[in-house]
Amino acid sequence: MLRVYMSGCLAGRYAAEVTAERAEANRILAKHGLRGIDPAEAQSALWGSGKKAKVSKSMKRKVMETMVKRDKTLVRKSDILLVLTSDIISDGTYREMDFAQRCEIPVVLVGPKRYSEELMGWTNILFPKSHTFPTIEKAVSFIKRKYVKEYDAQKKYFNLAVRKAPKEK
Repeated sequence: MLRVYMSGCLAGRYAAEVTAERAEANRILAKHGLRGIDPAEAQSALWGSGKKAKVSKSMKRKVMETMVKRDKTLVRKSDILLVLTSDIISDGTYREMDFAQRCEIPVVLVGPKRYSEELMGWTNILFPKSHTFPTIEKAVSFIKRKYVKEYDAQKKYFNLAVRKAPKEK
């Protein structure tokens, strides 16, 4: 099953808004037979609770080092990076996008303003317009259309290549 890492701005946003956005993305991914990988799920314990709870913009260095290390592992183990908030990209989101590209993992953007080119910047140029969408639903439909066949072919090739490899003990 194709694994889709969910990236996007967290810091400074209401925790309830982030949680709802990611729940919707997970629901849409599952509807299309794709697996969502959500680092925010593990990080949400740090956010607090209640309607007014916000995701903090500051944290201890050791906590951030641990989160970055774990998120890089999750990105490497994913097949696609889906940016849920390309209209408001954070420092962490930019770094995840760059890291995914260096790992040759496709990046797909969701951002209505970026899609319509009302918002124009480096991201519009460095990531193909064909990979930018106004809604999560349209982005996920594109991922399914473009990348599932490719994923299945790579999986078949990999399985053939390791078929006779000795089993781990």
